[in-house]
Amino acid sequence: MQYRIGIDSGGTHVEAEAWAEDGTLLGTASAGPGNSLLNYEQTLVNLETVIETLLNQNKVHECQLILAGVAGSQSANNQTAIEAYLLNRFSIPVRIISDADLAMLKGFGYNSGILVIAGTGSIVLGQEGPKRYRIGGWGIY
Repeated sequence: MQYRIGIDSGGTHVEAEAWAEDGTLLGTASAGPGNSLLNYEQTLVNLETVIETLLNQNKVHECQLILAGVAGSQSANNQTAIEAYLLNRFSIPVRIISDADLAMLKGFGYNSGILVIAGTGSIVLGQEGPKRYRIGGWGIY
């Protein structure tokens, strides 16, 4: 059964889920903090931990994609480096976006909306269809 892994890598913890194409939840995993601006190496370790857990619960060769929203990755400009590291480690296509962009995608898809995050870092994002706007931000994001 083909599946995809989705990861929310935030300032306090990393949470991951494996989802089959038919919408069945196949497994969950969690680890410590995952802000790549604050601690790049620990973020990689925690991303590896959740991915390994989910791959061990399912057939590795059936995983089609790993999508991760990683806190701090946009500010640190290390999304491409994280993608390359995880692709090399697991040989599965990887896409890294910011955790704020992941929240927008999960909450609105490509519909219009406004997202406000007030947590370890804070940000306000607006979206009009497929166009996304950073309205403001504060803290580490």
